[in-house]
Amino acid sequence: MESITRNVNEIDPADRQALEHVIGQHLSTDQQVIISVVNIQPVGPVANSPD
Repeated sequence: MESITRNVNEIDPADRQALEHVIGQHLSTDQQVIISVVNIQPVGPVANSPD
């Protein structure tokens, strides 16, 4: 697992707008964005697996 932390006041305005669009809320300059990247385990049959 990897975690990425960025201070909102250091994010380029266009990138900040894209993040706000993705998360669906306004970001304030006194906030941080923390994104975690994790590997998931398939629960059922994999869609691209041969039958």
